Amino acid sequence: MAFIRKVDPQDAKGALHEEYARIEKERGAVGDIFTVTGQHPHVPGAHLALYQELHFAEGPLSRRERELIATVVSRANGCGYCLAHHADAFGRHATEPGLQALVSTDYTKAPLSPRERAIADHAMLLTKNPGKVAQADVDKLRKQGLDERAILDVTLIVAYFNFANRVASGLGLSADDVGKAYHY
Repeated sequence: MAFIRKVDPQDAKGALHEEYARIEKERGAVGDIFTVTGQHPHVPGAHLALYQELHFAEGPLSRRERELIATVVSRANGCGYCLAHHADAFGRHATEPGLQALVSTDYTKAPLSPRERAIADHAMLLTKNPGKVAQADVDKLRKQGLDERAILDVTLIVAYFNFANRVASGLGLSADDVGKAYHY
């Protein structure tokens, strides 16, 4: 149960109703991460736009890599809501048996590629010690073949999930809506 009142889709009116309709069309369902911000009617749509651009738009990172970042960051922050959603999504893009469970509990024990390991390590560093990120840390990503756009995308996705984790955890979201028909 959230700490504040969620605005359910059936109760939405005006601009919020339109935002929810767009969210349902784009994502398959209106998740609690959107309904909990429904009291600020334009936030769910703005949130969706940022999420869609960072997580689904064409770019140098694969969906698997994006879900890896989401899972690692959410685990590091102890955000059960985002961890449940994105570990599930990571599992849809990772076919190796047991990899989803390892990444969602301790990615350092998972058999990741060197590129994936560098991305996950950078996500952890930027999440836990953002003020300590240095040129050498970015160079580690370059050594694994990430160009400047890919490095930017890693940074933006890490930052986005730190934001989303704080919204979900700060407003008391649980993973009750994981079973909805989301488009992953």
